[in-house]
This record gives sequence, C-alpha cells and structure tokens, in this order.
Amino acid sequence: MIPKAALAILDVIDKHQEVTVETLVSETGYSRKQVYRAVDILVELDEISERRGSKQRRIFHPGTGNMMTAFQRLSLSAGHVDWRDILKPSLLRVCWYLDEPQKIATIAGRLGKTERAVYSALQPITDRAMLSPSGPKYALAENVSQLQGFADAFAYQSHRWRLRDIDSRGIIEWYEPLRVLVRSHTPEETARFESANGWQKTGVMALEEYGHRFHLPSEPLFWHGPEDELSPEQIVCHVIQSDLEPRRVSYAMLLIVDLELDLTVITELAKWYGVKDVIRDISMALEESGEWGESRRLPSRREFDQLKAQYGV
Repeated sequence: MIPKAALAILDVIDKHQEVTVETLVSETGYSRKQVYRAVDILVELDEISERRGSKQRRIFHPGTGNMMTAFQRLSLSAGHVDWRDILKPSLLRVCWYLDEPQKIATIAGRLGKTERAVYSALQPITDRAMLSPSGPKYALAENVSQLQGFADAFAYQSHRWRLRDIDSRGIIEWYEPLRVLVRSHTPEETARFESANGWQKTGVMALEEYGHRFHLPSEPLFWHGPEDELSPEQIVCHVIQSDLEPRRVSYAMLLIVDLELDLTVITELAKWYGVKDVIRDISMALEESGEWGESRRLPSRREFDQLKAQYGV
C-alpha cells in the first residue's frame, strides 16, 4: 500500500523541485524511517527521481509517474489549497468515484464502508467547500475537479505496487480503489498469481469451474478485491470486459443460460465495468425467440445454438 507520507512528499517535491531527506522530514513531520520508506516506493514507481549529491546525499526531484503528473495538474488548477493537510488515502479512495455525481450510499457499498465512514473521509474537503450537493448525490466542486484525476492515479499506482509483491508486469485491464483485473504476461507469471495470496482466477479461465473449458489465446485474467469468492455474475462481467469480440461474449452468454443467472444483477454490476450496453444487448437477445437483431457485439443465434449444443446447455 502507498503510505500517507508519500502524498505529503509529492507536495513538498512539487513545491521545491529538488529536496533532501532532511527537508522532507522537516516539512512533512514524518520520521526519517517513514520518509525513506515512502521515497523508495515513489522512486520505484517513477513518481520521483533521485540523484546523489555531495557525500552521497540523496536528492529528489519530480518524476514522470501518473501520480506526480496528476498532482501537478491539481496544484496548478487549485494552487490556493494546501493539499498536504488534506490528502489521505481514505479521501482519495472516495474521490475516485466522483468523476460524476454519486450517492454516498453507492460509494459506501463499493468500498464496504458505512455511510458515516464515507462522510468522515470527505470531511477535509466538505469543510473547505470543495464538495457540491447535486440533488441526492455529491460531486466535486468545479475548481477542484482535478482531484478525481489524482485519486485515479493513486488507485492505479497502488495496484501497480501490489503487483510488485508477486514480481508481475501484468496488464491492468480494469480497476477501482479496492479492486483490480490483471492479465498476466507469461506462464511463469500465471503460476505466481495462482499461488499468491488474495488473487483469484477469473474471466474465461474461471469458466472451467462451471464445466465450460475454452482455449485461451493469451495468458489468463486474475482478480484482486475484497470479495472472498467471485460470483458467476462477476465472472460474466470479467469475461466481457476483457474482450468484446463476439466469440468471447458468447462464452459469457453460455454461463448466463446454463446457470439461469439473474440479468438484473448482472446489469447492476456491468455499469462498474463499462459493459452495461453489452449486457443490455445480451438481455434483449436472450428474450427473443426468433432471429436476433444485428449487433457487432453478439454472436449470431446459429453460432450460439451450436455452442450450447457443444456444451450440452
């Protein structure tokens, strides 16, 4: 996990451009040990760079990583705000969802928190009028809209740091603060995911558990999130999210039909993965008894009937 100290360090380095460990300790109030841990993480993620000064002193300056770039945008758009006193991991996890107005209850549900905990996390910006009511929903005030971009970069880099624990260069296919969908690169990396704590196989590979085995043209998908066990409805979304090619969509449809899954539940999940339109097309197709309407996302009825016959569905 990227520590809170790292957020304060980004602010100090952005302001001074070049700083020593002594300056970071003095200006952030964190201990030398906390600062060393945070800068090591930030250097590895390319958020900051370092060079050696006289007597081998470490000197840090801005890097080219996602978080530093996003923080610089935030600082430029709202330079009057002392972000060092505001930014916390708990706040950023909530702000990730504020790319559009959201109900507090919705955010709480995705984070597995109480509504009170979400309000508490937002307190630093509500006290400074940076949060705007939008009906029953909340949104970021226009002058701090870049905060969501920084929250997004923080979430992404947090997942990249998690991948480091299993020596993975995996491709992040989708993410939100507590969840990530990753495709491994090599068979060796796949084996590390399979033995790593907290990672679950998903996508097409997970369909084997339901008696549906398909050829994978590439390495499989893995999931890290708070769920103890992935539901078949989530797996349907993962199969589709990773590849919208009609053949891949037909695999998800096969699981829906075979297990008689509730499309209402899948539709609710699909909005988080950006595949709600695909699930809508699937729902309409499965409700039709004749030929399906044209959709570049779906297989033909004939192709799907052949797939069902092949798997005895």
